Amino acid sequence: MSAEIYFQTMETIAATLPDVPGASVESQMQAFQMFMGLCGEPYRDRAAALLEDAARRCLDDDRKNMLSAAAKLIASGWPIAETPEVPRATAEDWEAMKQADPSLAGPRLLHLTPWDMFPGLAVRIGTTFTARGDTFSEGEILHFRKLDFLPYHEGYTFHFDERTLYLGGLEPDDAPVLANCGNQYFEPYPTLECLRNACKLVHQQWNAADRTELEAYRSIREELIRCDRWLKNPEGPPPYCMMSTAALESFENAEGPDEGLGFKIAFLFIGIANVSERT
Repeated sequence: MSAEIYFQTMETIAATLPDVPGASVESQMQAFQMFMGLCGEPYRDRAAALLEDAARRCLDDDRKNMLSAAAKLIASGWPIAETPEVPRATAEDWEAMKQADPSLAGPRLLHLTPWDMFPGLAVRIGTTFTARGDTFSEGEILHFRKLDFLPYHEGYTFHFDERTLYLGGLEPDDAPVLANCGNQYFEPYPTLECLRNACKLVHQQWNAADRTELEAYRSIREELIRCDRWLKNPEGPPPYCMMSTAALESFENAEGPDEGLGFKIAFLFIGIANVSERT
């Protein structure tokens, strides 16, 4: 990958620094420092300018001063963040961890529950299972349309374009499929068309209310714009998005018009990095 691509990632990171949640600042600075190392010395002055610009856009004086100091450090060749300690585990440790927590063995995308599915979402059947006599085979690609739920019977009817699936929450054999630990049965499958559907739905929900009070409003909005622009003309590398966790936290347990918005944004931000592997 060229240094210019790495620098574009640094631009994205710098854009988030004025209003990223405080708990995420250190990790963002660590990422910025890592990409500075990948770019090399010819990019040092440009990297410092990115931090100076981020400082000018800060409303918080403490963060403004911190970013200004970081700009001077990076211009002088000094580190701006401590290198994180990387946890390590043997192969045996890793297998034991996966046995204890099956979600660790799942794909890089988010854990998918029935309530996270949205119209146009593509899912891949990860493990063959049978429900009501119908077999859903590993590798099948299904496109979600809608979910019907009967609370009294805990009945879930999944309507896919290709076929319909009924699962009962009171049926022991259906429980693992509904839980979908580690996305074992339903794996989000971010094709271009699927991500375009997600992007469209996100913009509809996002624009339905004033979001300026959100702590990470500016950064999330900028990444949404980048995703929308790339999905309309997918040439070159997809945008590097870092605000998926902030989006999930911002809309955690949201109801009404914002229900599911956090998951869709996070799916878009994470999925767009994987789309080249899934088309």
